Amino acid sequence: MNKVTAVKVVILLLSITVAIGPIIFALGRYDWNVQALFTPSYSPPKIDFFMEAAGVRAEGTLLYATFKLVNRGEVEVEFVELSGSVYGPDDVALAPASLDKSVVSPPNSTKNLVMKISLDPYAINRLKSYFEEQNQVTLEVRCEVSVRVFGSSVTVPFTTPFRINAGDILSSLLGGGNLEIG
Repeated sequence: MNKVTAVKVVILLLSITVAIGPIIFALGRYDWNVQALFTPSYSPPKIDFFMEAAGVRAEGTLLYATFKLVNRGEVEVEFVELSGSVYGPDDVALAPASLDKSVVSPPNSTKNLVMKISLDPYAINRLKSYFEEQNQVTLEVRCEVSVRVFGSSVTVPFTTPFRINAGDILSSLLGGGNLEIG
């Protein structure tokens, strides 16, 4: 066999290997299942966020509860609307809660989300009665949050607690100022 023929045979074998090698590799990755090889697969992006209390301030009979919103997901999430109630330690609804303004949270970011809580005289008297027994009160917001992801709106039930100190809430409700959380 001369050198030219040997080179042609080697080039032919390399060409066959280059053409068939990836197919054999792909079939090996899919356990030789041809249907699985050609069926498209999609793993949806991770949507993961949580809120934790960051502060509370009072303006007249309005409480503004600020929460740190942490988006650990892979997509942008917009919080469009929030409607729910604030519950006291005895599981009694005190006041309605709503979103102060919409919040857009990019992936892997932290933003502040402000809830507006409207206190009527009944709610203020309930808060005073809670503070007769303890110095700090843990309130809980139970709400439904309208979230926009990829242009689609979704309503998500959500519950989160926050604390208010007794000394600060009464002076804040009577004279304005900031409330402290625990």
